[in-house]
Amino acid sequence: MPYISVVTPIYNAVDIVDELYKQLVENLSKITNDFEIIMVNDADPTRSSTKIAALAQKDKRVKLIDLSRNFGQHIAISAGLDYAKGEYVVVMDCDLQDPPSKIPLLLEKLKESGKEVIFSDRKKRKEGFLKKFYSNAFKFVMNHLVDKEFICHKDVGNFSIITHKVVMAIRKLKEKNRNYFSMVQWSGFEMAFVPVEAEKRYAGESGYTFWKSLKHAFRILLQISVKPLYLSIIFCGLCILGALVLAGIVLYNYYSGHYTIAGYASIMLLIAIISSMIFFILAIMSLYLATVFQETHGRPLYVTKNIINIKEEK
Repeated sequence: MPYISVVTPIYNAVDIVDELYKQLVENLSKITNDFEIIMVNDADPTRSSTKIAALAQKDKRVKLIDLSRNFGQHIAISAGLDYAKGEYVVVMDCDLQDPPSKIPLLLEKLKESGKEVIFSDRKKRKEGFLKKFYSNAFKFVMNHLVDKEFICHKDVGNFSIITHKVVMAIRKLKEKNRNYFSMVQWSGFEMAFVPVEAEKRYAGESGYTFWKSLKHAFRILLQISVKPLYLSIIFCGLCILGALVLAGIVLYNYYSGHYTIAGYASIMLLIAIISSMIFFILAIMSLYLATVFQETHGRPLYVTKNIINIKEEK
């Protein structure tokens, strides 16, 4: 059982893998030589797996999990956690915006605090305006529409350190739409936050666009919260209130003789209000039904096509 494991999902990182390995080895060696680096290739089209395989041949501490197709960043993290054996497990992105030099700091804070989870609170993010906008849009949706126990006002990503106890808890979660931070939150273990200055992406472009970020936010929202259903009820109530106000105006105009074409405007407005209310609520319910449909398939979270330096356990 290694002392520390590092789990990092790999995507669009063919020009990053070597530097990532170099920095991880350099900084992990300051803590212990008993570590493992688990790189999960999420069907990276830039052929990062070839470079990782070469590193794994030279250094048995490097493990490769090659997924059969792109399952998404957070499922790739889950795949890495399924194989991580370390007493402490670091989860980080591969783009080196999460500086490996801060891993000793996270471990130190974890031991000092006596908690099971430490997340980095990202400061001075060196990203373009659009990328910051995507991230802020994701945070806005999550913090305003999730249940209160999932709200987090820190700027957190995936960079964290957790104990093996937390890893075992996360392995029990089988939902398809997943977010690493939300799963750790749900597990209920005490967590703390450490401010960490983020670095600029080492090379390449992020795979997250605005629409992907927003889509991911809504998927997680539907998985962990029923708040949208309650909001649809509130919306329904407001529509009914609007319809009653409109009915009062219609009756007033009718009896005061102000109509030129009797009933046309009121009928059109009532139809618009009621139909929009119905379709809005149906849309919310359909999204939840789609989530339930995906979960009832009972399919595995991911499929591996190649594993290097990892002994499979039954």
